[in-house]
Amino acid sequence: MPDIEIILAVVAAVATAAFVQGYAGFGFGIVSIALLALLPRGMAGMAVVVTLCATAVVLLLLRLSHAEKGVRWRRVGQLVVGSVAGMPLGYWFIHTFGDRAVFRVALGVALIAFAVNGLFGRQARRKLAGWVGVAAGVCSGFLSGAFVSGGPPVILYLYSLADDPRDMKATIQAVFVANLVYRHTAIAVAGDYVPSVLALAGFAVPAGVIALYVGHRLCRYGSVALFRRIVFGLIGAFGMVLIVRAAGAWGG
Repeated sequence: MPDIEIILAVVAAVATAAFVQGYAGFGFGIVSIALLALLPRGMAGMAVVVTLCATAVVLLLLRLSHAEKGVRWRRVGQLVVGSVAGMPLGYWFIHTFGDRAVFRVALGVALIAFAVNGLFGRQARRKLAGWVGVAAGVCSGFLSGAFVSGGPPVILYLYSLADDPRDMKATIQAVFVANLVYRHTAIAVAGDYVPSVLALAGFAVPAGVIALYVGHRLCRYGSVALFRRIVFGLIGAFGMVLIVRAAGAWGG
């Protein structure tokens, strides 16, 4: 059984990430992995915890958001085809570099890049060719396999196709579900479902489900744009912290 301090930290990280996912429609993988990477635990195991918790919260959000706006299945298909190609490479990456400083540097740089784009990138609706969706899926698959954070390429692609990004919530969750099924298969093949990991996920899932529901309900009130700026600012800050910690590990 994991230590109580670890359990509480994982529950808090998952609840925070689930609230973000419920409100903004994305962010669970990025926020949870960024927080859990600060713990003295192997990242491969933490990634499995995130995958298990993400499955619960994403399925719930798919059900909640589908009742408001339907799924654009053609876009889902393009993204999933790409992610099938990209995920094995990402999963190899975490198993090869997950417990080394280079993993945290790579994750930190990715988080900062996503934050900068989210804060300063232009959000204009445009018509994009189908191959762009496949390419976005490849990037998403790699990030999902490596960091359980395949959301940013999906978000950038789908949000560029809608006047109101909230209309894409259900479509985004459908993509995430497909990626999670693929990732569960990779975890099972690698033999990464171990009792300590399952125990952590068992404690964290209920908190994540409650936080996601609250976040989804609150997104109807207030400014999504302001909340998104706050989220991307925090993501960038987490990225900086991870890089500083990794630099310290290298220096030591």
